Amino acid sequence: MKKILVPTDFSKTANKALDYAIKIAKCFGSEIHLLNSYELPHSGATLIINIDDLLAKDSHEALEKCVSKIEINHPDIVIKTHSKSGNASDTIIRYLKIHTIDLIIMGTTGASGIKGKIFGSTTSNLIKNISTPMFVVPSKTKLEDPVRIGISTDLKFKLNDPIYNPVKKLAAAFGSRVSFFNVNDIYKKEQLDTIEKQFGNEIDFVYGHDLEEGINEYLEDSNLNLLVLISEKHSLAHKIFKPSMTKIMAKKLTVPMLILPQK
Repeated sequence: MKKILVPTDFSKTANKALDYAIKIAKCFGSEIHLLNSYELPHSGATLIINIDDLLAKDSHEALEKCVSKIEINHPDIVIKTHSKSGNASDTIIRYLKIHTIDLIIMGTTGASGIKGKIFGSTTSNLIKNISTPMFVVPSKTKLEDPVRIGISTDLKFKLNDPIYNPVKKLAAAFGSRVSFFNVNDIYKKEQLDTIEKQFGNEIDFVYGHDLEEGINEYLEDSNLNLLVLISEKHSLAHKIFKPSMTKIMAKKLTVPMLILPQK
């Protein structure tokens, strides 16, 4: 994890994600790329040019101020700043195409904002369109080391599948305890040993037909400080990040999530 991208709008939520990124960067000796995007209003051509200059100036100054604060407490962290014009998700996607980034860490405001949503359109769009592992850090999260990691699995990927490599690196670096859990309402007791043997590791089975409630139940029972989801088409991650996400999870989600894309 040599390069970490942290999109920021300089809000408290974004700063929380940046603090988490610093924690990860220190562990791996990573370089942080701090990215701010700004959008131009629709107006006359001359006015747009003037506003573009002002917005670019404000963006650069805010980035420099942010870096100066970090350097006081974390002089060992290497930070590169980037200011780009455009909406957030498009800017991030373009940036990923140009630069080699190993990890994205971005914040989310939880249940605030649009009623019933955890994540805004930027996060949802990125999950569907990128192939880079991404941490999503709720504003309410505690900045803890990821030493208790829970991976939600639908059993499509075996334990030795490369998709789990980012988690293995984290676990090795932080000395984490990793558990796998599966939310289901179909398996019978006699099937469980066979499933675990095929998967290659013990699995905690959470019984229920509601995926979101099953995850909340496991989070409460296991005291996790990192939840891992795999993002593949029609997968659990895509169901959770849809706009109609239920309020129950929005209220209870206080731990960072690591989204692993299927490449």
